Amino acid sequence: MPETRPLLIFGASRGVGLELARLECAQGRHVVAPVRRQSDVTALADTGAVVQRCDALSKADVTNVMTRLSGDFDIVSTLGGQARDGRLADDEGNINVIGAAVATGRVRRFLLVTSIGCGEMAPFRSARAIAAFGAAVDAKTRAEERLKSTDLN
Repeated sequence: MPETRPLLIFGASRGVGLELARLECAQGRHVVAPVRRQSDVTALADTGAVVQRCDALSKADVTNVMTRLSGDFDIVSTLGGQARDGRLADDEGNINVIGAAVATGRVRRFLLVTSIGCGEMAPFRSARAIAAFGAAVDAKTRAEERLKSTDLN
C-alpha cells in the first residue's frame, strides 16, 4: 500500500532525489519537488512529481513551499552544492529546510542524505578526501548536527 502523506524532496532534479521521485510517484505517492529556477526539470517532470521553483538558500522560498502543503508530510533532502556567491546548500540550504520543517509542526519524517566522512567519521578522512570534499563534508556535518538538535523524526 503506498504511503498517503505527501513527500517533499529537496534535491530531486538529479541523482538520488530524482530516482526517489521516480520510485515514489510510480507507487502513487504525491511528490512535491522544490528545485532551483535554473535547474533542468525535464526528467523530473516525467516522473509525475509536482515541480515548484524554490531556492533552498532562501528561508522565505523554503517556508513558502511547505506552507502550500496541507496536512502532515514527509521530507527527504539530498541538497548539496555551492551557489555562485560561495554559500553551500550542504549546510545553509539543509538548515533552512530543517528550520522550516520544525516551524510547520507537520513533518512526520525527515531524511537527510549526507556523506561518508561526516560527523563522527571526520577523524577517519584521508588528507586527499579532506582536500577534495572537506568543505562540503563539514557543511553536511553542520546540517546533521542541526537536525539532531530538533525533535524531528
